[in-house]
Amino acid sequence: MQRTKCGCLITSSLCFLSVSLVIRHYYYQLDRIPNESEAKAYIGTMNRANQAYFLEHQSFATQPFPEKIKFPSKSKYNYKIEVIDEPAQSITTASPKFNHLNSYTGVIFAWVNSTDDESDTRFRSVICASIEPGKEPPAPPTTPSSYEAEITCPNGIVIAVSDGAI
Repeated sequence: MQRTKCGCLITSSLCFLSVSLVIRHYYYQLDRIPNESEAKAYIGTMNRANQAYFLEHQSFATQPFPEKIKFPSKSKYNYKIEVIDEPAQSITTASPKFNHLNSYTGVIFAWVNSTDDESDTRFRSVICASIEPGKEPPAPPTTPSSYEAEITCPNGIVIAVSDGAI
């Protein structure tokens, strides 16, 4: 009789543990979708805002645009901007505050063609996503040699969004 009670107790405990792990996994999956969508949307918004800033100031902004872009106060991501002057590019990263979310790196490239009469600025952008969840943002893509060149994310990284000229 004792063996049966012990066996039932162990079986019940294992069953409870299995159900708990499934629920936890399901919760993380439900939590990932809206939060990762938020991160991709804000990276895209920062890319477009920095494009507009570049057209006005001939350089990219080095800080997020708090007066124009309202980040949620309870965001599960930290956002950061880095600007590289030659060639002109702005790198925005979204690093999750929790390990179960993917991280993102968005880059916008600018090519300025100037003649005596006018200046023509063209932009391309890309968002790279980490394959595995984690707090380290993916490396930015290699700078394309020209506007027409393909933009790819480094090995081990997938392109979440590549909208070409914006």
